[in-house]
Amino acid sequence: MSRAIVEGWVNIKQAAALSGYSERYVRLLAGRGRVTSQKVGPVWLVRLDAVLAHKRAMDALGTARHNPWRAELAEEGRGRRRKAGRLLIQEAENVDDS
Repeated sequence: MSRAIVEGWVNIKQAAALSGYSERYVRLLAGRGRVTSQKVGPVWLVRLDAVLAHKRAMDALGTARHNPWRAELAEEGRGRRRKAGRLLIQEAENVDDS
């Protein structure tokens, strides 16, 4: 699959080559919903503009991208937060014990 199926969509390998990310990292971004992705038959496609936008955002953050207390992470319900002087790791979902 050497060409884009639909304008703007590329496979994982192409997205990795064009962004400088590894194929594994592009798959991780797609799996976590950080970039728009879609499975077409046996092939995963991602929006190239979404991958490049993610890369620009991470490059703009510089070393701050490693800060788990960033405000945008808290707003999205991810990352870490401080409460009553103790560190709490936010859980993605409430687990029902029943």
